[in-house]
Amino acid sequence: MEDFKGALASSRGLVGQLAELGRLDDAGGGSGITVAEGARLACVGRLTEILRVNVRVRYELDISEFAQAVMPCLADACSKDLRMAVFRLLRFTIVDATALGVLKDEGLDWYMIKTLSRDNKHVEEKEQVLKLIRLFLTLRSEPQPQNSNSNPSPPPPAPPISEPLLRAFIAMCDSSEDALRLTGLETLAELVLVDIDAVCLSGGMRVLLQALAEGAEVGPALAGVFLYLIDRPRTRGYFRLGSDLESVFSVFSEVYGTRQSINTARLRACSKTISSMLRTWAGLLYFSLNDRRAIATLVNTLRFPIPESREILIDFFFELLRIRGAKWHGEFLQGRRLTLYGRGALGAPKGPNPALEPLNARLDLSDQFVALLVSIFIEAGLLDALAVVIQEKGGNEGVARRAALLMDEVLQIVSRVLPGRVSSTILSLPALFAMTTSFKDNDQRNIGIDTLASLDSLDRNRLRLQAQPQTNRNRSNSVDDAIRRGQRQAEQTRKTMAAAVDDKTFATMIVDTGVTTSRDSVRWNVDLLLEVMDGALSSSKRLEEVLKTSKFCRRLLPFFHPFAHRFSDLRSTKPNERWVKLGCKFLRVLMSHSEGQRMLTEDKLLLELMECFAQLDPFNGAPSSDPIFSKKRVEDTLTYGYFEMLGTLSQFSEGIELLQRFRIFTAFYHLSELKSREDLIKGMIEHLDYSRDGHPRIVLSKALTSSYKHIRKYATEHLGKLIQNSDEPHEWTLRLLLTQLYDPAVEVCEQAVEYLQEACQSSEVLQMVVRMRPTLEHLGELGHPLLLRFMSNQAGFRYLREARYVDREMDGWFQERNLQYVIQVEAFLAKALGQEDTEEFLNPDFDGMAPPHFYGEMAKTELGCQIIHEKGHFADFAQVIRQYGLEDEDRELITKLKSVLWAVGNIGSHHYGFQFIEEEDILQNIIDIVEQSAVLSVRGTAYFVLGLLSCTSEGAEILYEYGWEATKTPMGEPTGICLPIAQGEKMERFLDIPLWEPPLRIYMEPRMLRPPTAPVENDVLLAIANLGNSMTANKASHTLALLKTRHHKLFSSITLLYRVLHLISTHSYRFSVRKYVLDLFEVRFDPKTVAALRKAASSLQQVGPAEVEQAAPRPRDSLRSRGRTRSISDDEELGLGLEGEEEGEGVEEEQQRGVWMEPQVKVTGFDDPRVHD
Repeated sequence: MEDFKGALASSRGLVGQLAELGRLDDAGGGSGITVAEGARLACVGRLTEILRVNVRVRYELDISEFAQAVMPCLADACSKDLRMAVFRLLRFTIVDATALGVLKDEGLDWYMIKTLSRDNKHVEEKEQVLKLIRLFLTLRSEPQPQNSNSNPSPPPPAPPISEPLLRAFIAMCDSSEDALRLTGLETLAELVLVDIDAVCLSGGMRVLLQALAEGAEVGPALAGVFLYLIDRPRTRGYFRLGSDLESVFSVFSEVYGTRQSINTARLRACSKTISSMLRTWAGLLYFSLNDRRAIATLVNTLRFPIPESREILIDFFFELLRIRGAKWHGEFLQGRRLTLYGRGALGAPKGPNPALEPLNARLDLSDQFVALLVSIFIEAGLLDALAVVIQEKGGNEGVARRAALLMDEVLQIVSRVLPGRVSSTILSLPALFAMTTSFKDNDQRNIGIDTLASLDSLDRNRLRLQAQPQTNRNRSNSVDDAIRRGQRQAEQTRKTMAAAVDDKTFATMIVDTGVTTSRDSVRWNVDLLLEVMDGALSSSKRLEEVLKTSKFCRRLLPFFHPFAHRFSDLRSTKPNERWVKLGCKFLRVLMSHSEGQRMLTEDKLLLELMECFAQLDPFNGAPSSDPIFSKKRVEDTLTYGYFEMLGTLSQFSEGIELLQRFRIFTAFYHLSELKSREDLIKGMIEHLDYSRDGHPRIVLSKALTSSYKHIRKYATEHLGKLIQNSDEPHEWTLRLLLTQLYDPAVEVCEQAVEYLQEACQSSEVLQMVVRMRPTLEHLGELGHPLLLRFMSNQAGFRYLREARYVDREMDGWFQERNLQYVIQVEAFLAKALGQEDTEEFLNPDFDGMAPPHFYGEMAKTELGCQIIHEKGHFADFAQVIRQYGLEDEDRELITKLKSVLWAVGNIGSHHYGFQFIEEEDILQNIIDIVEQSAVLSVRGTAYFVLGLLSCTSEGAEILYEYGWEATKTPMGEPTGICLPIAQGEKMERFLDIPLWEPPLRIYMEPRMLRPPTAPVENDVLLAIANLGNSMTANKASHTLALLKTRHHKLFSSITLLYRVLHLISTHSYRFSVRKYVLDLFEVRFDPKTVAALRKAASSLQQVGPAEVEQAAPRPRDSLRSRGRTRSISDDEELGLGLEGEEEGEGVEEEQQRGVWMEPQVKVTGFDDPRVHD
């Protein structure tokens, strides 16, 4: 409280100081930068800091006194630093519309208009004005009290920004040279969402559409705003079909025939914008109008023989259709043979084979959207256009290869997501086969043959290079099974031949290794040693012979002794990794024979390793100053290889006994308590074998419960990988993972939930986990997906119902979480389709699958469906669909409708749940929403719901009767993708949007101004009016220069200045013209000028009728057809670009009627019953 009182007193004192400094400045004449400039700037800075920190003080200040003290600091005579500081101060002062109104009365708008007309030398000042405008967007005017005798309908809310200020701001956004143009465009786009009528009336929509077509950096953001407006019929009428949004498509058609260099940066920016629009329902359905004319235009630009444009368009289709480039794509584009990719050439050094590309066999909601997208583009002629690119003689070979690759990828998508009847027709490639079988043109025939050969090569190598979906067992029918089988046979044959060598050859091999002839490991043949370990010594007879009659093993084993500093001092490099591999194989050979086991028992290897671990053990006294297992040695030398060797021993029961005998496990227990040696702990748990119950599992359990979070996190990750790589589920691993759900660290719990949720995709694992009856309520939202997974199992559902989770969660979903699911699933679709800025709504580990739905998981079991029926929720859902299925006005009802549709779709996507669809008979209602809803996002939601309903065989059959065909696997199982029957009425009705009409024109109730009496004023106003016309601008500027020379004092008149400000505040002028006009007048903006402008506004009011009869609207018969809609942003009726007698007469007539100033906007249209007729 004391702080608040002190801050309030300080702020009032600073306001008083500013007022006093202003009076002193006025007394001194107010010319130039006064001595009080620095004092003012200091006061403004301190006051800004107080208001920034103490929000409550803002509400206690007297805004009238504040305005009178601060507004003089915005005068032209003040420095730009002071004006910038004052604009910043105003942002922390204005708290509501009332405060803003007081400041506007003191001329705030005129000061802001003057600042927005300045050049880039005042960019910091303009930046503060821009931030102040953004503040205006958040203010709402207070409701006006209504008279009981007045019209009961409330008046429209006042616009957040006045028209004069808005036009000045739009002119700044329209200037390509302005440093704040991009930020201004973003702000203008936000203003469109707040008051679209005011923006359209002021010409702002034209500026935004022009920026969209120019390929500005904010293009995708502007596209998002436009698509939001197109989604609903209420705001769709502000766009003219075929000319507004389609302007961004014209960028690609304009490059044909131009002699200028192609602006590839603009083409790529526009392609990104088009891609972002076509990934939404509003964009896809809007551009599908007029027989997909816009999409067909884009596709046909591929036929233009311009390599740069073609390359960008091909990349555009790769991005739009979610085609991820595989590693072997580069080999194909470079013209190399794919048959050699991934298969090392003969005589080439052995190396790791290229990783197989993952093949995603799961189909999700995003595939449902891509299915419609690819069918629309194929119908628009995409494959034919690509064929033209491929067949072109003398064309760019690189572009032709990219086109062939795109065609193959599109065909792959077609085979996956489109119904068999449709895909078979497309995959037949009639155009290519016709060209191949034509003998009239040999060149074209050869091109066709080469294209088909390329497609065939891509298909064959794709099957070889793409990995199959990962499962818990090796598939006997995998595409690469023949390769793996051949490799295994070759490896087994090599080992058999190596073990079957004769005695002389074997003796020679032992001598050639160099072990028996030299103690220097540099002279040893490591490759031959590895071959001997894999081949000859794999025979127990040969091993026994070597152990008894040769010093081979007794000389090789001491090499690995830690204190010998031979193996342990080798640098950790790629070639030296062979020694680690040799040590593991040597221990495996020794453990395969009793004599080898006895040798290990008698050798000092394990004893020295135990002593090395003791050097770090805090329980054994002071640690050694230079231990073998120091962090530096583990990172830089092969010391880490000892953990791999110990892991090899843990694979044998006899090896476990040896490790116990030498107390290696005891050392592991002690080392797991070291905080700063996570490298040792990782080495232990990563290489130990856990197939046997015993100490290795205890070591892992101890790491999982370590007192250090980073160790528990790594151990949990390793445990999850063990479960993933296991051929069959093990109860002990699942119990350990369930234990991690109770970890105090949230990160560890998240990891455990993630791995457990993935493991529970197997019904066997899920049943095993349910039998353990874990308690998951303490996890909150973190454990929600896992609990939903439990509900898909009958036993798990009973368990959760006994815990009262089902009833509690069911009520929560029915009341609220259904609505939250709409946000989640729409964010999922945006992310899956490649849109940005959706991370805050999704899990960072997004895997591409839609979030599970509570009702959908319930519907997987018969007991869950029974509870849904008892609660009566589905009947309520069906009633909402019947009653509000075609709602297009109320936002809350639209969101509720979406949530209900998702709930119905998830319930009906299962066998037991589809019975509800049949009982309520709402399938036709859902199809009506798909075909008739005026809200495009609702139409898209219903389309996804039909895909969910087609997941069952019954649903697919019934939907086919309604004209919707489901995609099925080769085995006849539905995939969850459903499309209207192609080339039919259903497809056309789905893609057709109801006709819309433009909103009625906005008319003003103006305050009339007295016409000017002096002819020279008429000449000035006429010349300024002609500046808005590019044809007459030059002559008008010369006229103004001449008038200023002859009538110099006229341009110091406040009255004429007011008339000019009215003119540029009610008509559209470029930024340069506005600056030129304001610079003509030798009038400085200050409080006196603002007061004079206010007085001029009062004196120039027309003494005629108080109201002006509103003109009748023009006939709109010509505007009813789609494609001829006219935007409210047209300025042709507002411009005064006139010159000469005929043009001058129009101006004189307007001036005789009076000049408009400070218009009051009145919108007629949406609430007018005539619109709904």
